[in-house]
Amino acid sequence: SIADGPTLLTVRTTDAAGNSNSSILNLLLDTVAPQVVLGIIRADCDPEPIPTAFEQAADADCRLSVEALLSGDDITGWSLVAYRDGYVEQLLTGEQVPADGRIVLVLDADALRGVWEFVGSANDAAGNSVESRISVELESEARSSLEQAARIGSSINLALILGVVILIG
Repeated sequence: SIADGPTLLTVRTTDAAGNSNSSILNLLLDTVAPQVVLGIIRADCDPEPIPTAFEQAADADCRLSVEALLSGDDITGWSLVAYRDGYVEQLLTGEQVPADGRIVLVLDADALRGVWEFVGSANDAAGNSVESRISVELESEARSSLEQAARIGSSINLALILGVVILIG
């Protein structure tokens, strides 16, 4: 077995008449793929907003960011893809790797509740490639009944006011 790295390969041939020739090839054997390590930096959501008679509640604000750490001295291309519930939400690609090997994808404005999967990949000059995956589920907590009752115009708040009016009246 030949070890990775530079190696010289000599090819010799001789025909039936005794003529011979040789050629030396300088080869670089690379069987080691680059590495991609994914990590979640932040994944959280605010509690669900409380809808009122005066305004509809939007989705909870979520924050989501992931990093890919790339290593390998001859990476020729990389990608980092964010999927939510099976659909591509964001795609980063490049040929150059930053000096620290770190690619960060921040999805704060686009982060919605659901299952997120991140796929990082890299390939090198020899054609070796690697792929790494990580998943996270973004969820927001429902507000307590007390919080909903305290929110002016919420359905529970209006029901309490109506109940008081009926009792008094």
